[in-house]
Amino acid sequence: MLDMGFLPPEVKKKAESMGGSLCEIRLRRGRPVQLVDISGGDILFPAPNSADFADMVSALMGYSLYAREGELADCFLALPGGNRAGISGIFSGRSGNIGDIADISSVCIRIAREKTGCADKVMEHVRAARGVIIISPPGLGKTTLLRDIVRQLSDGGMQVSLMDERGEVAACRGGAPSLDVGLRTDVYSLCPKAGAMLLALRAMAPDVIAADELGTADDAGAVREAARCGVRLVTTAHGDSLKPERLRGELAGLISEGIFDMGILLGPERGKIAEICRFS
Repeated sequence: MLDMGFLPPEVKKKAESMGGSLCEIRLRRGRPVQLVDISGGDILFPAPNSADFADMVSALMGYSLYAREGELADCFLALPGGNRAGISGIFSGRSGNIGDIADISSVCIRIAREKTGCADKVMEHVRAARGVIIISPPGLGKTTLLRDIVRQLSDGGMQVSLMDERGEVAACRGGAPSLDVGLRTDVYSLCPKAGAMLLALRAMAPDVIAADELGTADDAGAVREAARCGVRLVTTAHGDSLKPERLRGELAGLISEGIFDMGILLGPERGKIAEICRFS
């Protein structure tokens, strides 16, 4: 559950009253505070002044900008309960890295949802596959579906190693998941997923490796290594089609190599399964 104490009282009251329909909270310097519901509709509140905006951002970060510099370098903050805040603003470019943010101007807080049983319709396909890739545009429920697949595989007797690079899937606090990812799941939290996959192969003897938001060549290399070791894979990635020619090169390559033999496409509505496809 997200602590909404950083919001102005009237916004906090409305956000809490929206319950499970609240999808995003967007803060922008000099512009209205925006609450977005799962249907895509929004509610706007008066723009905070510059000082109030700065106070909200500081409270969101636990009043410690320095302690969260590592996360800010990747333009996101992991929040309790699997929630995540993406940021944008003015970048200094001191070292040539995109993460050299000098002044935050916008924050997009994505509200995590735990929907136990949302993977029921796909589990027969998942259990029969060597490698599963869940594809959708941002915000349509990839992470929620991945979490429930991990839970069901884990509670069904499989040893699962979960790469939770952004802290959204398991939302570990004090070393323990605060969201249900199953009895037999070991979590690598807030660390680069490619390196963590290789560590899991050496250290945890997993039956399944699960990872959210594949995208880089390093991610693809780690996935190939896991497949060569005989480990099953359940992953997600951004996209709008299961056709390999519509996917990024790394993902298309993994499909053509037979590493992913099952695809699940979400959309156009949040949480809706649009297509299930056997690649081989």
